[in-house]
Amino acid sequence: MNILHVTAQKPTETGSGVYLTGLARGFSALPVIGSQGILAGVYREDIPVINESLSAFAAHHESSPVTLYPVVFNSDALPFHIFAMSDVMPYPSSLYRSMTGEQLALFSRAFLTAADEAVRDLKPDVIICHHLYLLTSLIREHFPDIPVIGFCHNTDLTQFGAHDLAHELILQNIPKLDAVCALHEQQKHLIADTLHVPAARIHVVGAGYDSDVFFANTDTSSEPDGESLSFSDRTDTERTVHFVFTGKISRAKGLAHLMRALPLVAGSDPELNLSFTMVGGAGDRDEYDEIRSLAGACPYPVVFTGRISEEKLVSIYRRHDCFILPSLNEGLPLCVIEALACGLSVVMTDLPGIRSWLDSHLPDAPILYVDPPCVEDDAAPVGKDFSGLHNVQGTRFEHDLARAVSAAASNILSARTACVPDLSSLTWEGLARRVLGIVSECKEQ
Repeated sequence: MNILHVTAQKPTETGSGVYLTGLARGFSALPVIGSQGILAGVYREDIPVINESLSAFAAHHESSPVTLYPVVFNSDALPFHIFAMSDVMPYPSSLYRSMTGEQLALFSRAFLTAADEAVRDLKPDVIICHHLYLLTSLIREHFPDIPVIGFCHNTDLTQFGAHDLAHELILQNIPKLDAVCALHEQQKHLIADTLHVPAARIHVVGAGYDSDVFFANTDTSSEPDGESLSFSDRTDTERTVHFVFTGKISRAKGLAHLMRALPLVAGSDPELNLSFTMVGGAGDRDEYDEIRSLAGACPYPVVFTGRISEEKLVSIYRRHDCFILPSLNEGLPLCVIEALACGLSVVMTDLPGIRSWLDSHLPDAPILYVDPPCVEDDAAPVGKDFSGLHNVQGTRFEHDLARAVSAAASNILSARTACVPDLSSLTWEGLARRVLGIVSECKEQ
């Protein structure tokens, strides 16, 4: 079986990009899969880096190479930044809400021309599109005789609800997809209600992670730079608990709230020592500067690493105690699964659909949940409607977040033992097998 994967943005650097390449890796491990291709929006300088990564994982699985079909932005054909599903991205991007008619025509022509080339080369048995949005609609319409499956990543639903770009095209073609994959049950209902996809065609598949990379390591001698992974070998005091965040350094990830919550933690337990490592690139510069300024006034050390390699990220995870994700909007965050696999406990916002999915797959996972804040104008949970995101009254949320941080630290100090739940069903290969079953159903219809 040959597969073409499609995304309008980079197949790296964001959750949906990691999901796409992870799914391709999972397929590479299956003997029934032949050739794969990835059609993606990129910048010219990204191409050699992405090709190197694709070659590496194909070699690891001894599978056919994965071919990149790049659609290059900031080029003669597309003289503007990549249109991205989130308004704040870790790389220069354009806003869909600002797309002009001319840009839409250029976007459509460039992607469909590249898609025609990919289909001629690969002869795919199925096209897997990420985001139930503009490009997926164009692909469905352009290739009526090839099975097309769409993946929802939550940002697509947010974009659809935030403005009226191409609504008619989207509502005409997304319901015609052969199948739609949702991250969890609540998202499945949102897809059916918002985009009018028949419920019988929506499948909950969840997420996956790379078990070859993300795992708890007790062999301290293998750690880069000779830094120990064991709790007992820490150079700081026995009451120091190390927290780590991964993602865009932005308000949408709840980081301004977190920085304002930390003085509340210090006030409740002056003897508690904490440290915070913030891994990720800047999106909006003003937001980044605001969060850095708040961090500078915190009673605990807060280190910003910028974007780092996957190897270094895993090393950081193994030297920390707790992963924290105070995000205001998520689909199903892969970083939580990866952190759990490395032996961390988790503090995260209780956003729609995520807790029930995690509880059903990882009932014993060491996770503390914090109720999300509410938008002022209609009291709707952020995550369902965050149009008023920057006007959130955060006092209650910040107090709840402070209590969760304190509770997580207390639990860690009591145990000082990494607790890794059974994640064997959540590998990328496991996800690929679930999707393969859906593909087989589509081909039989």
